[in-house]
Amino acid sequence: MPIDDRRVTLKDIAEKTGFTVNTVSQALRGSPKLREETKAAIRAAAKELGYVHNALAGSLRSGSSRTIAIIVGDTSNLRFSIQLHAFELAFRTLGYQVIVMNTDDMACVGITGGFVINTVINRNPRVVDDAAVAALIAAVEERCARLRALGIDIVSGGGETADVPEMVTRFTLDMSAVGRVPQNRIIDNAEVRAGDVIVG
Repeated sequence: MPIDDRRVTLKDIAEKTGFTVNTVSQALRGSPKLREETKAAIRAAAKELGYVHNALAGSLRSGSSRTIAIIVGDTSNLRFSIQLHAFELAFRTLGYQVIVMNTDDMACVGITGGFVINTVINRNPRVVDDAAVAALIAAVEERCARLRALGIDIVSGGGETADVPEMVTRFTLDMSAVGRVPQNRIIDNAEVRAGDVIVG
């Protein structure tokens, strides 16, 4: 069982098993240099203590986040949903974290400004700390500022952060966008005429 409410470290596992921190680290990474019995004992101790791998720290050490972003036009489209499910299973099997991003073609209905971005972060607080959340929020704000510098009318509407360790291993970053435009400027089927070209 977990030793307490704080994050379990490699040092905790080393103290429990009698191995060095370096050996524990190698075992949890599946190093072929160690005997299978050693790796099994260390993994069992890690599980008993409630150890959760710190993916962010691992990414800094290796220089690779092992994260893949998949961007589609509309995740509610059944074809996209089936493909995304298959992709996610395949990439997770290979040890990758998958981020799915959805883009809605608001420009196709005449919305070219007045954008408001809302952000929802679901995180496992044992892996993703407050500093990481602050960095994500700052990145969203910085991107909005860059788009404004390009003449795009966009603001951040804020968002929320939820601690849901039972739902996510690391974090998910969900974003939605709305646009404000007078109703008479919306392009709908009534405005489409023979010979019109629709791009999007």
